[in-house]
Amino acid sequence: REHREYDPEPRIEFWHGDYAELPGTAGEFDLLISQYAGPVSQACAHLLAPGGVLYANDSHGDATLAHFDARYEFIGVVEGGEVTTDALDAYFRPRGRRVPTRESVSADGRGPRYHVEAAGYLFSRL
Repeated sequence: REHREYDPEPRIEFWHGDYAELPGTAGEFDLLISQYAGPVSQACAHLLAPGGVLYANDSHGDATLAHFDARYEFIGVVEGGEVTTDALDAYFRPRGRRVPTRESVSADGRGPRYHVEAAGYLFSRL
C-alpha cells in the first residue's frame, strides 16, 4: 500500500481524563475514539469536525447513542482489525422484544444486545 502524505503534519493527542472536560474548540477534531468510556459521542459531538469520524464500541451504549443521534451517520464497523461497510443494515437490530431508546440506553449505562454486533462502530459527523 502507498502511504499518504499529509500537509500539515497530523497532530495526535491522547486525552486521559474526564471526556466531558476535553479541551478544544468546536469542529477541531477529525477523530474521536470512545472505548469503554461512556457517552463520548454525546458529550464531545461539538468538537468533531463535519466529516470527522467517531470510532466507538457499545459497552456503555455509546455506539447506540450515536446511532440514534441525527448529528452522526453510521458508516462502518471494525471487526478483527478490518473495516467493513457491507450490510450495515444488519447492525443495531435488537434481540428480544424490548426496543432500545435513547432514554433507556442512557439510564442503563450500557448498550443493548443486538442480533449482529461488532467490536467497533464508525460514524461520520454530519
